[in-house]
Amino acid sequence: MANSLRRYVALYFALMSLNMRASWQFPGQMLMRVVLTIAIESLQLLLLWVVLNHFGSVGGWTFWEVVLLLTLKDLAVIAYQQLFWTGGLDTAVIRGEVDKFLVRPLAPMIHFLADHEQSPARIPQGLFAIALLVIASIQISIDWNLLKIAGLAIGFGGGLLIYTGVQLIGSSVAFWTKREDTLTVLLPYMTDTFTQYPLHIYGGVIHAALTFVIPFAFINFIPVAFVIDKESDLLFSPNLVFAAPIIGFALMLFGRYVWNRGLRVYESAGT
Repeated sequence: MANSLRRYVALYFALMSLNMRASWQFPGQMLMRVVLTIAIESLQLLLLWVVLNHFGSVGGWTFWEVVLLLTLKDLAVIAYQQLFWTGGLDTAVIRGEVDKFLVRPLAPMIHFLADHEQSPARIPQGLFAIALLVIASIQISIDWNLLKIAGLAIGFGGGLLIYTGVQLIGSSVAFWTKREDTLTVLLPYMTDTFTQYPLHIYGGVIHAALTFVIPFAFINFIPVAFVIDKESDLLFSPNLVFAAPIIGFALMLFGRYVWNRGLRVYESAGT
Protein backbone atom coordinates (compact mmCIF):
# COMPACT_ATOMS: atom_id res chain seq x y z
CA MET A 1 0.00 0.00 0.00
CA ALA A 2 2.87 2.37 0.84
CA ASN A 3 4.45 1.74 -2.57
CA SER A 4 1.13 2.40 -4.30
CA LEU A 5 0.70 5.66 -2.39
CA ARG A 6 4.22 6.81 -3.28
CA ARG A 7 3.52 5.99 -6.93
CA TYR A 8 0.32 8.03 -6.91
CA VAL A 9 2.03 10.98 -5.26
CA ALA A 10 4.95 10.83 -7.72
CA LEU A 11 2.63 10.67 -10.74
CA TYR A 12 0.44 13.45 -9.34
CA PHE A 13 3.31 15.86 -8.90
CA ALA A 14 4.88 14.84 -12.23
CA LEU A 15 1.66 15.85 -13.98
CA MET A 16 1.54 19.09 -12.00
CA SER A 17 5.15 19.81 -13.00
CA LEU A 18 4.29 19.37 -16.69
CA ASN A 19 1.38 21.77 -16.36
CA MET A 20 3.58 24.27 -14.50
CA ARG A 21 6.19 24.25 -17.28
CA ALA A 22 3.46 24.75 -19.86
CA SER A 23 2.28 27.86 -18.01
CA TRP A 24 5.73 29.45 -18.38
CA GLN A 25 5.13 29.75 -22.13
CA PHE A 26 3.11 32.91 -21.46
CA PRO A 27 5.22 35.05 -19.05
CA GLY A 28 3.48 38.29 -20.00
CA GLN A 29 0.07 36.86 -19.17
CA MET A 30 1.44 35.49 -15.90
CA LEU A 31 2.90 38.87 -14.90
CA MET A 32 -0.36 40.63 -15.73
CA ARG A 33 -2.29 38.16 -13.57
CA VAL A 34 0.03 38.76 -10.62
CA VAL A 35 -0.24 42.54 -10.91
CA LEU A 36 -4.03 42.50 -11.28
CA THR A 37 -4.54 40.06 -8.42
CA ILE A 38 -2.36 41.99 -5.99
CA ALA A 39 -3.99 45.25 -7.09
CA ILE A 40 -7.46 43.81 -6.44
CA GLU A 41 -6.38 42.45 -3.05
CA SER A 42 -4.90 45.85 -2.13
CA LEU A 43 -8.10 47.62 -3.17
CA GLN A 44 -10.13 45.18 -1.08
CA LEU A 45 -7.93 45.95 1.93
CA LEU A 46 -8.30 49.69 1.33
CA LEU A 47 -12.09 49.42 1.22
CA LEU A 48 -12.04 47.30 4.37
CA TRP A 49 -9.88 49.91 6.12
CA VAL A 50 -12.26 52.70 5.08
CA VAL A 51 -15.26 50.80 6.46
CA LEU A 52 -13.63 49.80 9.74
CA ASN A 53 -11.99 53.18 10.18
CA HIS A 54 -15.51 54.61 10.17
CA PHE A 55 -17.23 51.97 12.31
CA GLY A 56 -14.25 50.98 14.46
CA SER A 57 -14.81 47.22 14.34
CA VAL A 58 -17.14 44.54 13.02
CA GLY A 59 -18.56 42.19 15.61
CA GLY A 60 -15.79 43.26 17.97
CA TRP A 61 -13.07 42.39 15.44
CA THR A 62 -10.55 45.07 14.46
CA PHE A 63 -9.17 45.80 11.00
CA TRP A 64 -6.07 43.63 11.40
CA GLU A 65 -8.06 40.76 12.87
CA VAL A 66 -10.32 40.79 9.81
CA VAL A 67 -7.22 40.99 7.59
CA LEU A 68 -6.01 37.81 9.28
CA LEU A 69 -9.32 36.18 8.35
CA LEU A 70 -9.01 37.26 4.73
CA THR A 71 -5.40 36.18 4.29
CA LEU A 72 -5.95 32.71 5.75
CA LYS A 73 -8.91 32.23 3.41
CA ASP A 74 -6.86 33.52 0.45
CA LEU A 75 -4.04 31.09 1.23
CA ALA A 76 -6.49 28.16 1.34
CA VAL A 77 -8.04 29.17 -2.00
CA ILE A 78 -4.62 29.68 -3.64
CA ALA A 79 -3.47 26.26 -2.42
CA TYR A 80 -6.71 24.70 -3.68
CA GLN A 81 -6.34 26.33 -7.11
CA GLN A 82 -2.73 25.21 -7.39
CA LEU A 83 -3.11 21.68 -6.03
CA PHE A 84 -6.69 20.43 -6.40
CA TRP A 85 -8.66 22.62 -8.82
CA THR A 86 -12.00 20.93 -9.60
CA GLY A 87 -13.41 23.32 -12.22
CA GLY A 88 -14.16 22.43 -15.81
CA LEU A 89 -15.72 19.04 -15.24
CA ASP A 90 -18.93 20.07 -17.02
CA THR A 91 -16.99 20.80 -20.22
CA ALA A 92 -15.08 17.53 -19.93
CA VAL A 93 -18.33 15.59 -19.45
CA ILE A 94 -20.11 17.25 -22.37
CA ARG A 95 -17.15 16.77 -24.74
CA GLY A 96 -16.41 13.24 -23.59
CA GLU A 97 -12.98 14.32 -22.34
CA VAL A 98 -13.34 12.36 -19.12
CA ASP A 99 -12.23 9.40 -21.24
CA LYS A 100 -8.59 10.47 -20.90
CA PHE A 101 -8.83 10.11 -17.12
CA LEU A 102 -10.04 6.52 -17.53
CA VAL A 103 -7.19 5.19 -19.67
CA ARG A 104 -4.11 6.61 -17.94
CA PRO A 105 -2.09 5.05 -15.09
CA LEU A 106 -3.64 7.15 -12.34
CA ALA A 107 -6.98 6.95 -10.56
CA PRO A 108 -9.46 9.04 -12.62
CA MET A 109 -10.38 11.41 -9.79
CA ILE A 110 -6.73 11.97 -8.81
CA HIS A 111 -5.83 12.62 -12.44
CA PHE A 112 -8.71 15.09 -12.76
CA LEU A 113 -7.59 16.99 -9.65
CA ALA A 114 -4.01 17.26 -10.98
CA ASP A 115 -4.89 18.04 -14.60
CA HIS A 116 -5.31 21.81 -14.54
CA GLU A 117 -3.30 24.98 -15.04
CA GLN A 118 -0.42 25.17 -12.56
CA SER A 119 0.09 28.92 -12.70
CA PRO A 120 3.44 30.23 -11.39
CA ALA A 121 1.53 33.48 -10.80
CA ARG A 122 0.00 31.95 -7.69
CA ILE A 123 3.42 31.80 -6.01
CA PRO A 124 3.78 35.60 -5.62
CA GLN A 125 0.08 35.75 -4.75
CA GLY A 126 0.70 33.29 -1.95
CA LEU A 127 3.79 35.20 -0.78
CA PHE A 128 1.74 38.41 -0.71
CA ALA A 129 -0.91 36.69 1.44
CA ILE A 130 1.76 35.27 3.78
CA ALA A 131 3.32 38.75 4.15
CA LEU A 132 -0.08 40.17 5.09
CA LEU A 133 -0.63 37.36 7.57
CA VAL A 134 2.71 38.09 9.25
CA ILE A 135 2.03 41.84 9.35
CA ALA A 136 -1.48 41.28 10.75
CA SER A 137 -0.19 38.94 13.47
CA ILE A 138 2.41 41.56 14.48
CA GLN A 139 -0.18 44.33 14.56
CA ILE A 140 -2.50 42.20 16.69
CA SER A 141 0.40 41.23 19.01
CA ILE A 142 -0.58 37.57 19.08
CA ASP A 143 0.92 35.72 22.02
CA TRP A 144 2.26 32.81 19.97
CA ASN A 145 2.97 29.41 21.50
CA LEU A 146 3.30 25.89 20.13
CA LEU A 147 -0.40 25.16 20.61
CA LYS A 148 -1.46 28.23 18.61
CA ILE A 149 1.04 27.50 15.85
CA ALA A 150 -0.23 23.93 15.67
CA GLY A 151 -3.85 25.11 15.69
CA LEU A 152 -3.26 27.55 12.82
CA ALA A 153 -1.32 25.00 10.75
CA ILE A 154 -3.80 22.17 11.37
CA GLY A 155 -6.72 24.52 10.75
CA PHE A 156 -5.20 25.63 7.45
CA GLY A 157 -4.59 22.06 6.26
CA GLY A 158 -8.03 20.94 7.33
CA GLY A 159 -9.63 24.01 5.80
CA LEU A 160 -7.93 23.25 2.49
CA LEU A 161 -9.31 19.70 2.52
CA ILE A 162 -12.78 20.98 3.47
CA TYR A 163 -12.81 23.56 0.68
CA THR A 164 -11.57 20.98 -1.84
CA GLY A 165 -14.08 18.36 -0.71
CA VAL A 166 -17.03 20.75 -0.99
CA GLN A 167 -15.90 21.90 -4.44
CA LEU A 168 -15.37 18.29 -5.59
CA ILE A 169 -18.88 17.34 -4.51
CA GLY A 170 -20.34 20.35 -6.32
CA SER A 171 -18.33 19.65 -9.49
CA SER A 172 -19.24 15.95 -9.55
CA VAL A 173 -22.91 16.85 -9.92
CA ALA A 174 -22.00 17.63 -13.56
CA PHE A 175 -22.07 13.88 -14.31
CA TRP A 176 -25.86 13.99 -13.91
CA THR A 177 -26.71 17.53 -14.97
CA LYS A 178 -24.06 17.83 -17.73
CA ARG A 179 -23.33 21.24 -16.29
CA GLU A 180 -21.87 22.51 -13.04
CA ASP A 181 -21.99 26.27 -13.43
CA THR A 182 -24.66 26.82 -10.76
CA LEU A 183 -22.86 25.06 -7.93
CA THR A 184 -19.30 25.99 -8.90
CA VAL A 185 -20.25 29.65 -9.01
CA LEU A 186 -22.43 29.51 -5.89
CA LEU A 187 -19.92 27.71 -3.65
CA PRO A 188 -16.97 30.11 -4.21
CA TYR A 189 -19.40 33.03 -3.90
CA MET A 190 -20.61 31.65 -0.56
CA THR A 191 -17.02 31.22 0.57
CA ASP A 192 -16.04 34.76 -0.37
CA THR A 193 -19.19 36.19 1.19
CA PHE A 194 -19.19 34.38 4.52
CA THR A 195 -15.43 34.22 5.15
CA GLN A 196 -14.81 37.96 4.76
CA TYR A 197 -16.06 38.76 8.24
CA PRO A 198 -16.45 36.96 11.59
CA LEU A 199 -19.23 34.40 11.25
CA HIS A 200 -20.97 35.28 14.50
CA ILE A 201 -22.21 38.56 12.98
CA TYR A 202 -24.57 36.58 10.69
CA GLY A 203 -26.55 35.08 13.57
CA GLY A 204 -26.74 31.68 15.18
CA VAL A 205 -28.48 29.77 12.38
CA ILE A 206 -26.04 30.75 9.63
CA HIS A 207 -23.12 30.41 12.04
CA ALA A 208 -24.19 26.84 12.91
CA ALA A 209 -24.89 25.94 9.26
CA LEU A 210 -21.43 27.11 8.18
CA THR A 211 -19.84 25.16 11.01
CA PHE A 212 -21.63 21.81 10.72
CA VAL A 213 -23.50 21.66 7.38
CA ILE A 214 -21.14 23.40 4.95
CA PRO A 215 -18.18 23.77 7.32
CA PHE A 216 -16.59 26.90 5.85
CA ALA A 217 -15.98 28.15 9.40
CA PHE A 218 -12.96 25.84 9.53
CA ILE A 219 -11.32 27.59 6.59
CA ASN A 220 -10.46 30.70 8.56
CA PHE A 221 -12.92 31.76 11.30
CA ILE A 222 -12.28 28.99 13.81
CA PRO A 223 -8.46 28.89 13.35
CA VAL A 224 -8.17 32.69 13.62
CA ALA A 225 -10.52 32.89 16.62
CA PHE A 226 -8.38 30.19 18.24
CA VAL A 227 -5.07 32.06 17.84
CA ILE A 228 -6.37 35.54 18.76
CA ASP A 229 -8.33 34.27 21.78
CA LYS A 230 -11.84 35.08 20.53
CA GLU A 231 -13.38 31.95 22.04
CA SER A 232 -16.54 33.80 23.07
CA ASP A 233 -17.43 34.34 19.39
CA LEU A 234 -17.49 30.60 18.67
CA LEU A 235 -20.45 28.27 19.13
CA PHE A 236 -18.29 25.60 20.74
CA SER A 237 -14.81 25.12 22.14
CA PRO A 238 -12.01 26.67 20.04
CA ASN A 239 -10.26 23.31 20.27
CA LEU A 240 -12.68 22.27 17.52
CA VAL A 241 -9.99 23.58 15.17
CA PHE A 242 -8.09 20.32 15.67
CA ALA A 243 -11.02 18.41 14.14
CA ALA A 244 -10.64 20.26 10.82
CA PRO A 245 -8.49 17.57 9.12
CA ILE A 246 -10.93 14.84 10.13
CA ILE A 247 -13.88 16.79 8.71
CA GLY A 248 -11.88 17.63 5.59
CA PHE A 249 -10.87 14.00 5.05
CA ALA A 250 -14.50 12.90 5.50
CA LEU A 251 -15.65 15.43 2.88
CA MET A 252 -12.93 14.26 0.47
CA LEU A 253 -14.11 10.66 0.93
CA PHE A 254 -17.71 11.70 0.29
CA GLY A 255 -16.55 13.68 -2.74
CA ARG A 256 -14.81 10.56 -4.01
CA TYR A 257 -18.03 8.58 -3.47
CA VAL A 258 -20.08 11.13 -5.47
CA TRP A 259 -17.42 11.16 -8.20
CA ASN A 260 -17.44 7.35 -8.49
CA ARG A 261 -21.23 7.27 -8.60
CA GLY A 262 -21.11 9.90 -11.32
CA LEU A 263 -18.67 7.84 -13.39
CA ARG A 264 -21.28 5.07 -13.53
CA VAL A 265 -23.67 7.34 -15.46
CA TYR A 266 -20.98 9.02 -17.56
CA GLU A 267 -21.48 8.60 -21.30
CA SER A 268 -18.16 8.23 -23.07
CA ALA A 269 -17.45 9.97 -26.37
CA GLY A 270 -18.93 7.97 -29.23
CA THR A 271 -21.54 6.18 -27.08
